[in-house]
Amino acid sequence: MGSDGGEPPGSTGDTSKKKGGQRFIRPPRPAKFEGSCAELKGNVFDCVGNMADSFVKTQEQIAIYVGGKNAYGGLMAKAVETLAEPAITAPSPPADYGDPTKVDQAAKYLWEQEVKEVIRDKRDLKRGIEQLYSLVIGQCSEAMIARVNNHSDYAKVLADRDGIGLLVIIKSICFNFHDQKYAPQSIHEAKVKFYSIRQGCFDTVTQYYEKYQNNTQVLDQCGGDISLDTGVWKMICLEQGISDTTTNSDELKKVQSLVKDRMMATGFILGADRFRYGSMI
Repeated sequence: MGSDGGEPPGSTGDTSKKKGGQRFIRPPRPAKFEGSCAELKGNVFDCVGNMADSFVKTQEQIAIYVGGKNAYGGLMAKAVETLAEPAITAPSPPADYGDPTKVDQAAKYLWEQEVKEVIRDKRDLKRGIEQLYSLVIGQCSEAMIARVNNHSDYAKVLADRDGIGLLVIIKSICFNFHDQKYAPQSIHEAKVKFYSIRQGCFDTVTQYYEKYQNNTQVLDQCGGDISLDTGVWKMICLEQGISDTTTNSDELKKVQSLVKDRMMATGFILGADRFRYGSMI
């Protein structure tokens, strides 16, 4: 017992530590980074955990969020989903547009209105992409911002306030490590991770499929390929009646696609939860 009659330091109920005769209280754990936009419900870009999964989920939530914000939300949602600015093309003018005596006036009027809409859509899309930059950077943790700042393309993205370009940079950080690792190492690690995917005991089939697809994207992004196994290649060629030594570009493309699909399907089935689906494997 201490001189004050209380419990000695270190006993049950004492959360402090004593060092050099002084008592220190353990500082509280820092709050989890939730991002600047409350509507995105904690979907952020960070440098912890499974960064590829996190990127895909946050990208999906941002696409949903911007898709419902305004009249050009559909264009913005498409831009976020494809990581590319949607093409907005002007319609062709009606026949004889240059001759006011021959042109159909109704067709001329409709064309002119459509051109005005195209101009407005392009202006709105540019503004939306600039606003997207602020939204995305607000969902980046300090660690992610530090890595984005070091990216070779960031200076131009910042100058243009290019939200799509910013997402492309973040994806390259989350999926691709060529700037930090030797390429064979990146591919090897991505393949090890891909072949180690298993459905968790609490994962739904949809959740497992999303995880599987995300890791497939990681492998593709690193330059890895699971469609080159000679044994499976020969099997597919035999099934399709194609020579395994073919040099025909269309046949090679077809076989490569089928091999990849077969390997992915096999890996997905073998990684399923054995407790629930073991009898089917």
